[in-house]
Amino acid sequence: MPYDELGALALLAHIPQEAVRDNPDVVAVSALAERPEDLDTLDAYCSTGSLRRAADLLHLH
Repeated sequence: MPYDELGALALLAHIPQEAVRDNPDVVAVSALAERPEDLDTLDAYCSTGSLRRAADLLHLH
């Protein structure tokens, strides 16, 4: 996707890196990146919008 099509998301490129690195949510997602199975779980949850559907998709019950 070209940069000019990002709309409001393009504003994120202007946030100082220090502010991003210190954000607790960014820190948490960075920690998830160290465990691929946790990233799969986050992806499934974001894709389905439901813990129950994400668990079903991942065959975790």
